[in-house]
Amino acid sequence: MIQIPRLLSLLSVLLLLCGTGSLAWSSTGEWFQDHEARVRLVSTTTGTGDLQEIGLGLEFEMNPGWKIYWRSPGDAGIPPEIDWSGSENLASIEQQWPVPSRFSAFGIDTFGYGKEVVFPLTATLKNKKQPLQLNASINYLICDDICVPGLAKVSLNLDDGPSKASDQSQRINLFESLVPQSASHQGFELQRLSSTSADNKHELRIEVASLTPFIGPDLAIEGPDGLFYARPTVEVSEDGLTASLVQPIEIPGYLDQKFEDSQFTLTLFDGQRGFEVSYKPGDVLANQTGASASLPTSVEREIGFDVWLYILGIALLGGFILNLMPCVLPVLSIKLISALGHGESSSATIRLSFLYTAVGIVASFLLLAVGAIALKVLGHSVGWGMQFQQPLFLLVMITVITVFAANMLGWFEITLPSFLGGWASNAGGGETNSAFVKNFSTGVLATLLATPCSAPFLGTALAFALSRGATEILLIFLFLGLGMALPYILVMVAPSLVKLMPKPGKWMSVLKVVMGFALLATVAWLLWILSAQIGQAALLIATSIVVLILGVLWLAKVKNRSMKFTATALMIALLALPMIFAQKPVATASETEWVAFNPQMIQQEVSRGKIVFVDVTADWCLTCKVNKKVVLESSEILDQFSQDDIITMKADWTNPDPAIADYLASFGRYGIPFNVVYSATFPKGQPLPELLTKTAVMKAINDGRSL
Repeated sequence: MIQIPRLLSLLSVLLLLCGTGSLAWSSTGEWFQDHEARVRLVSTTTGTGDLQEIGLGLEFEMNPGWKIYWRSPGDAGIPPEIDWSGSENLASIEQQWPVPSRFSAFGIDTFGYGKEVVFPLTATLKNKKQPLQLNASINYLICDDICVPGLAKVSLNLDDGPSKASDQSQRINLFESLVPQSASHQGFELQRLSSTSADNKHELRIEVASLTPFIGPDLAIEGPDGLFYARPTVEVSEDGLTASLVQPIEIPGYLDQKFEDSQFTLTLFDGQRGFEVSYKPGDVLANQTGASASLPTSVEREIGFDVWLYILGIALLGGFILNLMPCVLPVLSIKLISALGHGESSSATIRLSFLYTAVGIVASFLLLAVGAIALKVLGHSVGWGMQFQQPLFLLVMITVITVFAANMLGWFEITLPSFLGGWASNAGGGETNSAFVKNFSTGVLATLLATPCSAPFLGTALAFALSRGATEILLIFLFLGLGMALPYILVMVAPSLVKLMPKPGKWMSVLKVVMGFALLATVAWLLWILSAQIGQAALLIATSIVVLILGVLWLAKVKNRSMKFTATALMIALLALPMIFAQKPVATASETEWVAFNPQMIQQEVSRGKIVFVDVTADWCLTCKVNKKVVLESSEILDQFSQDDIITMKADWTNPDPAIADYLASFGRYGIPFNVVYSATFPKGQPLPELLTKTAVMKAINDGRSL
């Protein structure tokens, strides 16, 4: 005989099992068919796992010709409104809006979506490791020649199992990549925003640059009710990389007094790309009616004092670390020998020596800042180390360091008639000119040799500086210079530090010879960089002239003869002859393992399920070479790169390339090395640290395969 309590327990278990089965746990909800559309909920994960936040998507599929509306529909329409009150274990949910399209009919413009759209959602759970039950009631308007109100009821139930990527995650991530963000993140640069206002009419002008040619730029404005926004007039440059949009706004009289203090959101979109910026007319309107003013570069975000302290601290630290990079080693060695020579000198002499070098470094950074500002004003791309893309600059550096090396080797002790020879001689320890020129020149050369290096924290400071105005650029470059000059400033403050070094002796002569050959190695490195810009024939001429200069200086020392005219003539020839015979080199077969940089190809490969690894590099970038040798050419990473699902793409910035400069700027970067991984997980790209590690690269690749 069955006991009643035992029977009740059995019935309770059966009821629980039946109820659980009816929930239909799944990462994909059922379609709800309503009028001319169908709607469902989908999830990026198969379960809630340990996640506090879950990525979701609200998917609409419309019949041909029908559309639903964006969050700000325009002259007509209603955006979808969602009620989540029937859900369980849901604390909050945030909806994002992909870029819309403009629809025009009978002089009425609206913004919305045709065919299909997935609204990315982020659900925050009340309790982790618990199931999530979503029940939503969606009111929306769908229109073609007529408009029909719709009401969809959709649901999705995620169990508390492992949070693995679902088969819908890639599709949700694709539409998430279409959500407007900052201008630089989407490959745009907001160059100017200006306003004019008169007689209850307001005109907004936007000038934008793009990494890739514009398709059909458009503008949507969200602001106070009661304003009328006509369709903007659009002008695109011949190369398609810049666009100017003029947006007229009609202001009713009763709103005129509040208009300038109103908050507006501007969404500029081009095809499937878009960015947003907030603005108040009062921020850009001049005092006089009808005048216009440029939008400050800080319109997107006001910079607080705490942010400035952080950025300036980063700049100071980044400049200091440049002293530890291999690019600056030759100059540090020269200064080391100079410091040893000061061992018995007075504190005042030592202070002046290191003060002048620090001044040379800071002055050079300020000169670089002025150059960057001038290039920005002229509309050119700017970047760290760009002067190493200029063959003439490299030839000047080769000439100077060649004379440095000869002086270190003891092949001449007099000032050459050329200003270059005198400059180099003094920096190397000559006594013919003032101490100021001698030590100041050392600081200048240290800065020039540091520019092809990218140190930790340097990229952050440069990205902030070069994306802003002249004042910010000058201030941040000043702190970069102070950071690099910090070792010299410390010795200036405490000159007794020099006296802790070994006393001068015969060993210094041997050290000078070693350092001389180190400088010759730097000359060889610069010649190798030059080969990528002028071709083999011109390189052979440049190398031959360098050898002749060294031979003449050595012969002058051995024969105790003055050969100033010959040396000067050879230096002039080194600056001129290679440029006459320069030719653009042809890419070698060894580069075929890497695909040439093609921004349009990246998203195509990602949509096919590929992982794209982009390496922005240059022959003059020593940090890039370290990354390549230590990490990218290691057996572990090469094994990954050989997999069928990975495309390796090389952006060679050895020579000037506006497309690469703009690509860097789209990530807020202005220097190299720069590496980024694209995949379905990272459709917008996942940047890597400047100094690569195998762990960082492997993690990015594995995360890219997580879907």
